[in-house]
Amino acid sequence: LKLSSEKKIKYAFPIDLFKIAKLVNLEINFIKNFSSLKKYTFSNEEISIICDAIEDHSFSQNRIPRTIEGKILQDADRLDALGAIGIARVFATSGSLNRPFYKIDDPFCNDRKPDDNHWAIDHFFNKLLKLQSLMNTKSGKIEAKKRTKVLKIFLKQFKSEI
Repeated sequence: LKLSSEKKIKYAFPIDLFKIAKLVNLEINFIKNFSSLKKYTFSNEEISIICDAIEDHSFSQNRIPRTIEGKILQDADRLDALGAIGIARVFATSGSLNRPFYKIDDPFCNDRKPDDNHWAIDHFFNKLLKLQSLMNTKSGKIEAKKRTKVLKIFLKQFKSEI
């Protein structure tokens, strides 16, 4: 993920959080396994920062990251859920779980609480449309605004077609 308007952040040590996060598959239980990062010659301090960032980034954890690295990772993770790629992910996931696109009698959750365990479109209302207001960095906020606009345009078009 490229945070286009964010200038390169200078670290006291070179660290690529995005590469590391992919390497460890963004699993919180990874924190218990420091040895997998030791083989990449990270210091204990670097491992601690990486683990804190991974632990804090998850939407479901409802945490504000403690470090700038955690904030960047959380924004990157949230940006991946927005825009055209986010829309594709919603329907790919829902399709693999055999979930219908929407609830026929109330597709846009006007008279009910969104339930994204049952309907794909509900995920927009349950999570995706909330992400823009939860971004941590200036560049994350700028990019989230653009990608949220894509979601809203999609929903407007979707509504016109059903």
